[in-house]
Amino acid sequence: MALPEKDVQLLEYIHRYIQTAKACCAVLCAASGHDITRTYNWRHQAVLPQKGEVKGITYAFHGRGCFFKTQGVTLDVDFDTVGGCNAFDEWRIRHFLEENYPKETYWLLFLSEGLTRLVQQRVLHQVPREHDEHFYYLGAAPES
Repeated sequence: MALPEKDVQLLEYIHRYIQTAKACCAVLCAASGHDITRTYNWRHQAVLPQKGEVKGITYAFHGRGCFFKTQGVTLDVDFDTVGGCNAFDEWRIRHFLEENYPKETYWLLFLSEGLTRLVQQRVLHQVPREHDEHFYYLGAAPES
């Protein structure tokens, strides 16, 4: 079944979010020599300073994630409990759209419904893991 045009566009934004998250995390992983996504809380790792800049990427670790700004793109990522940065919740996609696509705010009215439809179409998945149950995964969710 073909997706409605608005769901296709939302999916494109989700792809951009995930690609940017992966690229930013890869740079910090290389700079630290550790997989930063595997730390549930940045304080447990303390390999990089809490805030800084690496190769043009401004970052600020928080709780169990990281805020990034790179090449004019802003996003906030929470790492899941199995060490990934390819999951997101509604707030993070909403923030990503508001910060990076302010002229396209009409998406904010349809975001919840769009995410629900993408789950129903099995394009997005959620997992029942504690602390990850509100995350959406593009494609299959990683195993525990």
